[in-house]
Amino acid sequence: MQKERVPFAKMFVELADKIPQNVTMTDLNFDLRTKFTMKGRAGSNRDVENIVNILKEMKYFKEVLVEKTAVEKDGFVFYIEGTMRQGG
Repeated sequence: MQKERVPFAKMFVELADKIPQNVTMTDLNFDLRTKFTMKGRAGSNRDVENIVNILKEMKYFKEVLVEKTAVEKDGFVFYIEGTMRQGG
């Protein structure tokens, strides 16, 4: 039985449309077991919460968790991890 693949092109377009303009993703990685990690910068902790909620609402992601946030001079740096839904 073949696993359904995540339609990455559609997912990236939807992410670009939904992620707020004051948020920058600096790194997005996927592993073979459908896990993902995302790093980026946001203006506030509230922006990080919004990103997590956006990801949870999207059909591609599940089990979205903030691994770490750090305050730097130009805003918040965030590290999010989670699991991809198969077939999104």
